[in-house]
Amino acid sequence: MVFSLVTLNLLLNSYSFVNIFIFLEIFGLCVYYLVASQRTLRSLEASVKYFIFGSISSIFLAFGFFLIYFSTGVASIVDLDLFSYNNLNLMGNLVYQLGCLITALSIVAKIGGGFFFYWVLDVYDGMSYPLLIFLNLFAKIVYVITLFNMVSSFNSPLVSIFIQILIISSLLFGALGALYQIKVRRFLIYTSIYNISFFSIPF
Repeated sequence: MVFSLVTLNLLLNSYSFVNIFIFLEIFGLCVYYLVASQRTLRSLEASVKYFIFGSISSIFLAFGFFLIYFSTGVASIVDLDLFSYNNLNLMGNLVYQLGCLITALSIVAKIGGGFFFYWVLDVYDGMSYPLLIFLNLFAKIVYVITLFNMVSSFNSPLVSIFIQILIISSLLFGALGALYQIKVRRFLIYTSIYNISFFSIPF
């Protein structure tokens, strides 16, 4: 738990694509162990599902970083922000736009926002309440900050609007899902999906 908190702190202070990817994966390894540490059938199943979906989203994240680096030659958020500012040629580059979209969507998938909330239901259902609260309080806030740091550095209005619509759609999915829940755990899961939009409002 302490190591995961340190990793989240390092992720907040990371601006390189390589560092962001590494710290996301290290945090994922910590969560895999924390989920499976209960040693019940549900927790082991949740850990395996978290590993599978986390690995898939990490593959797309690495591919998105590759497309951005391939089209710009830049591997840092700060440098990308300067390079893409008012760069009309870059805004018309389909490889760059695709890389930005894939990168942002992979982070949204890790958060469980928008249309990617289905995997969160199965994974969070096998967690203990302290771990569920930890992931919803700390991890999602750090992930949202990382997401919007990257989206703002892309300087792509289309990608920015699309991600904002996708995040705000969590209001709909979370609110409608929470209305019909009779289990406390499922209610907390849907309200955590609902709260992703409130985390995103300041950004």
